[in-house]
Amino acid sequence: MRWFIAIELEEAVRQSAEKVQDQIRTASAEGRFTEPSNFHLTVRFIGNGDEALKNRLKEAVDQAAYNSRPFNLNLSGPGQFIKGSKAIVWLGVDGEMSALNALYKELEQALAHRGIQAEERPYRPHITLGKKVRLKENQSLDELPIVVEEAKIAVRSLSLMESLRVNGKLVYRPLYRQVLSDEEAEHGRERETKSIWSRTSQNEGRI
Repeated sequence: MRWFIAIELEEAVRQSAEKVQDQIRTASAEGRFTEPSNFHLTVRFIGNGDEALKNRLKEAVDQAAYNSRPFNLNLSGPGQFIKGSKAIVWLGVDGEMSALNALYKELEQALAHRGIQAEERPYRPHITLGKKVRLKENQSLDELPIVVEEAKIAVRSLSLMESLRVNGKLVYRPLYRQVLSDEEAEHGRERETKSIWSRTSQNEGRI
């Protein structure tokens, strides 16, 4: 099983990202482009693991979501990670980046608390549009007249995702989803799903 933790995107956002992808695809000589249904914003890649690890990941998602508030992002311009003559092409985000970075840090702390090694690379949030992309001769991504539609990403939850093959096709499937804490919305009532971390921490405090 192969997992990652991500922010899922609404259909309208995926459609806007697909239009950018189409513009880049038209300008490309080759590439392996992401299925629009798989578009997402990765917060933390995990990799392979067993059922015991999955349970720890769920707890980490609970903790990070419990300590984070809802926020909004927007689609920004495209970029790329160059690998030789080809590239991973992506779409960036902007908006409430401090809130996104805070969510990332909360998740890193929650993962570390459960024995999961910290990410060594700096966090660079992006939506992958394609891999092994090579533009047509004499074209540069920076020079392409890419139009990015305005699209708000309402970040209201955090999801544990599974990567798997279904009939030979790569599919990203949500296994577990936890809403971010919203004090105003929850005033006067209890959270629908209480954090496993919260209960564990309380018990540890009594030892």
